[in-house]
Amino acid sequence: MTDDALAPSPVGAPSPTDLSVVTIISVTYNSSAIVKQLVASIPAGVKVILVDNGSDDIEALQALSSDDVSVLHNHSNVGFGRACNQGAEAAHTEYLFFVNPDAYLTEETLHALLCAAHSYPDAVAFNPAIVEGNGKQYFKRSSTLLPRAEYMARGWPSSDSAVNVLSGAAIFVKKSVFQAVGGFDENI
Repeated sequence: MTDDALAPSPVGAPSPTDLSVVTIISVTYNSSAIVKQLVASIPAGVKVILVDNGSDDIEALQALSSDDVSVLHNHSNVGFGRACNQGAEAAHTEYLFFVNPDAYLTEETLHALLCAAHSYPDAVAFNPAIVEGNGKQYFKRSSTLLPRAEYMARGWPSSDSAVNVLSGAAIFVKKSVFQAVGGFDENI
């Protein structure tokens, strides 16, 4: 992303470079070994909430706690949706970024998402560009909830665009919008 892509913020809105407006939430289950890479990739000052679903490795996960990283521990696996909602409830920022524990952020990820949120204030949620471990681009273009006619073309879109479905691997959303729709379905 070039400096030209950083559009000015509306008056009174946080700057797209103010990362303190984002909380990253990751649901873990025996994930202490892999979530370390995610935590290490997050810029200093960004709040992180790890919601553990009854792991056997809770001590190792709690060792990641710091001023920026907190661990919420469930004594049993309450499910992904409910755990995400617990993390959202504990967050006190304008934006929430739900990220799988086996992912990591590039240096530009949060800035690009904040710029998108400011550029498209009517958008509901965002996915960043997702690259698999083997370097292959990943783009969720279909869902069992969509008719085939609404599937999107293969590959990444060539520019920012509205999509019919988002990947649950990394969802960026304004907290007020997330709360307005009732959060994640707790049956997930």
